[in-house]
Amino acid sequence: MKNFLLLGVLSLLLVGCGGAEPTTDTQPTPKPSVATTPQPTETRTTDTAADPTPTAAETNDPADTTPKTIVASFYPLAYFAEQVVGDGLMVVNLAGATDVHEYSPTPQDMVRLNEADLVLYLEEQFEPWVGDVIPNLVAAGVPTLEVIEGLELLKMEEHDEDDHDEHGHEGHEDEHEDEDDHHGHNHGEYDPHTWLDPVLAQAMIEKITAAVVQIDPANEANYVANAAAVTKRLVALDETYRAGLSACATDEVIVSHDAYGYIAERYDLDLHAIAGLSTQDTPSAKILAELKEEAEEGITHVLVEDNSVKEFAETLARETGLATLPLNPLGRGTLDTSKDYFDVMGDNLESFRMALSCE
Repeated sequence: MKNFLLLGVLSLLLVGCGGAEPTTDTQPTPKPSVATTPQPTETRTTDTAADPTPTAAETNDPADTTPKTIVASFYPLAYFAEQVVGDGLMVVNLAGATDVHEYSPTPQDMVRLNEADLVLYLEEQFEPWVGDVIPNLVAAGVPTLEVIEGLELLKMEEHDEDDHDEHGHEGHEDEHEDEDDHHGHNHGEYDPHTWLDPVLAQAMIEKITAAVVQIDPANEANYVANAAAVTKRLVALDETYRAGLSACATDEVIVSHDAYGYIAERYDLDLHAIAGLSTQDTPSAKILAELKEEAEEGITHVLVEDNSVKEFAETLARETGLATLPLNPLGRGTLDTSKDYFDVMGDNLESFRMALSCE
C-alpha cells in the first residue's frame, strides 16, 4: 500500500515539472523591433522647381536678414547707389573696370541680373545690351530703372553747334553728324554722359533714391538722409567747377572723346573731341586734320583718357607739339582704388584748369 502511494506521489511530481518546460511548438512571439520598421525621413530639396522657397522680397519677413542686392550697369551708377544705401544693401558694379562702351553681360552677370532686387542702367543707346536684357528682366518681375529717363538731356544738334559753330571754326558743323567722320557706335539723339555734370548727377541721385525706397521702404529715412548728404557734395562740386573755370586764358582744349558736352555747356567751354560719343569710335583723317588746324590756333593741350582712344590722342599731341594731361570720364571706374567719383572729378577739373590756363 505504501509502495502504491509513493509511486502516485512521484508521478504527480514528474507531471508538474514537465509542465514548466516550454515546448518548441509554443515559442512566444517576439515584439517587433523599431529598427525593422523603416520610418519616412524628412528631407529638404534645393530644387526650387520642386520645392519653391519664397525669397525675402516675396515673404516680407522682417526676421529675414538677407541683404537686398542692387545691380548697377557701370561705375557711376554703382557709386551713386552706394552713397544712397550706405551699408544697408549690397551694390554690384556689373561692368567693373571694363569700358562701359565695350561691356556686354557674361553668363554669370546674367545670373546676377536675374537675382537682383533692383537693376540700374543708363539707357539703351548708350548700353546696347540693355535692349535685349531689360525687357526679359521686366517680364520676370525684376525692378529696373533707366536712370536718365526724364532728365533734361543735351540734344546732339545743340551740342555740335555749341561746341563748334559759335567759335567760327569752319568744317566742324558736321563733325558728329557725318558718319564718315567718326566710325563706331551710334548713341542716338541725346548725349548720355550725364554723370559728369554735377547738376544732372543730383537728379540721378534723386531717381535712384526713389527706386531704392520702393524695394526697401522700412529704411526710407536712412536713404533720404544719405541722398541729402551726397547731393550736398554735388552742389559743392558744381560751385567748385564754376569758380575754377570762370577766369581762364582760353576756353578751348582737345579731349579724347566727346564725353564732356555737359561740362562744356554748363561752364561755357569749347571742347574738340578726337572720337565721338563712344570710345569705340575711330576718328577719320578729316577729323584729325581739323584738330591739327585747331592746334595751330592757340590750343595748348590734349586731354588724354586711358582707353582705346589713347593712341590717337598721344599721336595727335606728338605731331602737333601739344602737351598732354590726364582725363577720366569714369566709364571704367576710377582706375585707382584709393579714389572715388569726387576725387576723379576733382582731378579732371585740375586738368581742365591747367589746359585752359585758369587763374
